[in-house]
Amino acid sequence: MASEKSRYLNRNKKSEPPFSIGEIASGVSSLPHSRLNEIIALRLDWDEILRQILCMSLAIRSLDLTKAKAAADNVMAINEPISYDDSGHGQILYEIERELAAMADQSPAYVIEVGRYAISQAQSVAEMFEYDWDWTSSIESLEKFVSSVEA
Repeated sequence: MASEKSRYLNRNKKSEPPFSIGEIASGVSSLPHSRLNEIIALRLDWDEILRQILCMSLAIRSLDLTKAKAAADNVMAINEPISYDDSGHGQILYEIERELAAMADQSPAYVIEVGRYAISQAQSVAEMFEYDWDWTSSIESLEKFVSSVEA
């Protein structure tokens, strides 16, 4: 007869996933585009960082400076301290850099202005991070990129 402990352990035991994170990441491209859009759209309600990344990406791609600055203001509106456990915020800045890099040849003045504005906003909230290595290293990377466009 199984003990109470073994019943508890068996009931709460997680099975091994059939795919590693790397396999999932490389397999995403096999999903239909419409299905990926649906998954992302449904996830936006729960994933604030994903929502902020997409908001900023769309604003940058619009080539509308007012929208890009408004998105940066919105994304960088951090009113409460971010604890060590709340990771991933640096990805927001990394994705800003990627979006700007994609249009650096097309519109360097726009890229520089949006980049400098995002850096300023990011620096203004850096103190809100309990453990800010991810955030500050992402700011530094964005600064290097903007400097390279200016050169």
